[in-house]
Amino acid sequence: MLNAVLLLLQTAPAATPPRFEIPPGPLASLVAALDPTKSPASLSAADLAADWSDPATCELWRSAVAAAALPGDAVRPARARLAWLALRQGRDGDAWCHLEVAGADPAWLAALLPRFLPGIDASTAAGAGGLPPALPDGVVLTPATPPRTRAIERGRVERRSMRVRGLRVGEAVIAMHVAVEPEGVQIDLEHISGGTARVAVRIPREAGFGIANEYVDWFQAEQRGAAHVVTLSPGDEPHTLYGRFEPLPQELPVALPAAAPAVLDLGGLEIRPEPGPEGLARAEALARALAGAPFALKTGVRADGQPAGGWSTIQVDLRDPRSASQRVADLCSAAERFRLR
Repeated sequence: MLNAVLLLLQTAPAATPPRFEIPPGPLASLVAALDPTKSPASLSAADLAADWSDPATCELWRSAVAAAALPGDAVRPARARLAWLALRQGRDGDAWCHLEVAGADPAWLAALLPRFLPGIDASTAAGAGGLPPALPDGVVLTPATPPRTRAIERGRVERRSMRVRGLRVGEAVIAMHVAVEPEGVQIDLEHISGGTARVAVRIPREAGFGIANEYVDWFQAEQRGAAHVVTLSPGDEPHTLYGRFEPLPQELPVALPAAAPAVLDLGGLEIRPEPGPEGLARAEALARALAGAPFALKTGVRADGQPAGGWSTIQVDLRDPRSASQRVADLCSAAERFRLR
């Protein structure tokens, strides 16, 4: 009898590894239970086309936060929109939090998961069960950093990782592993089966940190922020992309206050726009969004040369184009977290 049991164990097929692995938590349980045949929901064309350099995106964002703040069936689609908008703004941590809510509906989870891992773009359709359909040779992927399992700490990096298997790219089937370590973020690409394929990957960054140097198979890349092309062939060892962190003190996280500061009711927010008419248009659109529901913040725009008002204000200074996008992202993050907590 013992010999028969041993024979069965030896001949039994190996268990199929999960297609997705993410850090433990409620979202990981949703991902583990996701039916691989589940059809994805559809983000609207306006959502997929959203670009934070376009003033109209501020209204998309405001309306999604307003819907997410109300009870009822509109919460999950609204959180799905907010997840995508946060990804587009580089707010991976906020995006994962929204996905945890939207992903309680398996159709939304299937639609959004490939936007995080492996990081397909707006022009690529989601497939069944969270995997994208077959991707073209040379596809550009922008994975998110893995979700955190604890609150962010100033100047500290939580070690965590995630993996997806079974991606079809050109003639190959590959796997992607994304890991955040104290010194940097590492992406490993593994050839599983099929022919040769090329994949271009942008290295994501951790909140509060920039990327000082980027490496492809441990050779320093000439350009940071580019999509680095890797060729995966049968028999290859895993190929590695690595981004070494550098601290960005100006992006250190700030805890949300228990209540809105009193100065918001008196002087309100004052946005100092980027130079030029486009910068002014974006600042005015952001001010309108923050003045509307559900924020209802007293918000104005003051360009250079205009006199200050009589009350003290909280200033949002966007006059330096190098930091303007990040400051808008930080403001949007704080505003939506305050209203949705």
